[in-house]
Amino acid sequence: MTTLWKFKESDLFHKPVDPVELNIPDYFDIIKHPMDFSTIKKKLTNFSYTNLKEFCDDMNLVFENCYTYNGRKTNIGDICTHVKQEYDRLFLELKLNKFL
Repeated sequence: MTTLWKFKESDLFHKPVDPVELNIPDYFDIIKHPMDFSTIKKKLTNFSYTNLKEFCDDMNLVFENCYTYNGRKTNIGDICTHVKQEYDRLFLELKLNKFL
């Protein structure tokens, strides 16, 4: 999570979406289960995840929420794709290192 947090485009996902600040009043009408990296970091720090799947589900929820609200073929959708690709790369690297 620390490496992904530092990834240049991940700042969009660092904190919960603020519909007032971003002037998107319909956000919570469309996104029923918001998730962001700071919430995930907090859950990691508090040992709230009981297994790896729960962590992965939250990470994927961040990306799916972004795509659902913004679309995949938008500037924000492109940024989301780049961050997700970095997450996937880091996750695969972690899994491979486990077996080396």
